[in-house]
Amino acid sequence: LWIIRIDQGGLVFYGGFILAITCVCIYARRKKISMPALLDVTSPAIAIGHAFGRLGCFLQGCCFGKVAPEGTWGAVRFPYHPASSIEHKMYLSDGMTRALYPTQLWESIANLILCAVLLILCKKFRRPGQIAGIYLITYAVIRFTLEFFRGDNPELMLGLTTSQNIALFLMIPIGSILLVMAKEKKELELKDA
Repeated sequence: LWIIRIDQGGLVFYGGFILAITCVCIYARRKKISMPALLDVTSPAIAIGHAFGRLGCFLQGCCFGKVAPEGTWGAVRFPYHPASSIEHKMYLSDGMTRALYPTQLWESIANLILCAVLLILCKKFRRPGQIAGIYLITYAVIRFTLEFFRGDNPELMLGLTTSQNIALFLMIPIGSILLVMAKEKKELELKDA
């Protein structure tokens, strides 16, 4: 039952994404819809929705970055927030946090760019599952990289955060599947010529 204890955290992107994918799989199977094709159609929408979600994180002050060196361009300070400021020792006497990397904004911008790229690639990549594979791999790389700048996630395993471990878990199998699909498509094109 701990998995549904949202009062103790857990409202994170990867958790929601895994639940959503599970629901999509069930829906696609019941309606006899191609799950890879359905995931291709929804991937750009997920990216743009996630971009707006990270703007919400910025406004709330959650999913914050690590303390930035003095004078770092673009670093932000948040008003006192008991949950994050005290727990993560970012609170200063003036009621503001120390200057932090704006990881929420970086991730929002990255997701907007990812959405645009996916929409462009929809015309080129036609095999079901390719767009979803590109989305998963690209987002995993984005998230893995940004985690080095985030200040709200402790390192757990192999010196990496939970999100970095999940990103690695997604990147390797999905990347392999995408490469196999791309190779099969190339072979089909050569046979047709």
